[in-house]
Amino acid sequence: MGVAYRPTAKWTIALDADWLGWSSLKTIDVNIENELLSAGLTDFSIPFDYKDAWMLKAEFEYKLTPNLAVRGGYLFTQTDVPNITLGPANPDADQNRVAVGLGYKMGKYTLDVFYLADFYEPRSVSNDILQGPYRNFMQIFGMSINFKWK
Repeated sequence: MGVAYRPTAKWTIALDADWLGWSSLKTIDVNIENELLSAGLTDFSIPFDYKDAWMLKAEFEYKLTPNLAVRGGYLFTQTDVPNITLGPANPDADQNRVAVGLGYKMGKYTLDVFYLADFYEPRSVSNDILQGPYRNFMQIFGMSINFKWK
């Protein structure tokens, strides 16, 4: 669910709340057609036991000119991965994301660029794969060029 408010022609402010139903992901079953019992290559299940989580977002856009907009936002998301199944393949934790970006319109083209910093909350883990404190940080830079047919 979300709401956007445009207090002036230049400002847009948006708030979103998303419910993520990850609890439906309990296991993934891998069925191997040509098993090799001597090598230990047989059917197996990967446990996940994910839990439901909330994602909360606040975003803004300010139009500096009719063709140039600056954007920013903040996102908080709860982890869906319990300690028992946390591993390097999915380094998840509660997250605080901050993003900034620019959008520029040139006729039928739009150029968008952004930077996102994702701060993962530290967690202490004890399972079959990991032991001890677990920390993560991610940065993403991106760009897109769009063309509008009409």
